[in-house]
Amino acid sequence: PAFDCSQRNSVPLNFEVAHKYQQAGRAVRALKTYTITRYSSTFLAMGYRGSEAAQLKEDYIAAFNAMEERLKNGPKTHRCHGKRDGQAGS
Repeated sequence: PAFDCSQRNSVPLNFEVAHKYQQAGRAVRALKTYTITRYSSTFLAMGYRGSEAAQLKEDYIAAFNAMEERLKNGPKTHRCHGKRDGQAGS
């Protein structure tokens, strides 16, 4: 399906067909599945349509990714004291 996403987020394989094999008695069945990127799953889950909605989704995804980076790599701050780990208390 068309996503109305910008060129910067338009990548060739946001999702692709994959196969999973399942034993069914003596036979093996090939099941059709899909591998989907995190970007695409968020874009699909937010069901809004149109170019303005696409921009909203891209902004949301960018903000979420930035927050995730800060949480992974940012300084650890204690909520009650506002001091970073390793700083002496007062």
